[in-house]
Amino acid sequence: MFKKSDEMEMFITNRALKIQMIFFNLALLVWVLYDVFQASKLNLAFLILVIGNILFFATQLIYRKKMVSNNDEK
Repeated sequence: MFKKSDEMEMFITNRALKIQMIFFNLALLVWVLYDVFQASKLNLAFLILVIGNILFFATQLIYRKKMVSNNDEK
């Protein structure tokens, strides 16, 4: 059902995910800013934006540390 991706497929997927992340972050940021200026409050979009970015950067940090520790062991 699922096959292992080759380098080109991984590159294309990473590029598409980067564009998707930029779009979602900008859309949520615009929504948050609109609500802050209109209603002077933070809404669910702010929570989604913050949690999504925390997950992204935490996952990136964990995998970087894991890769560095794996390279040090070899």
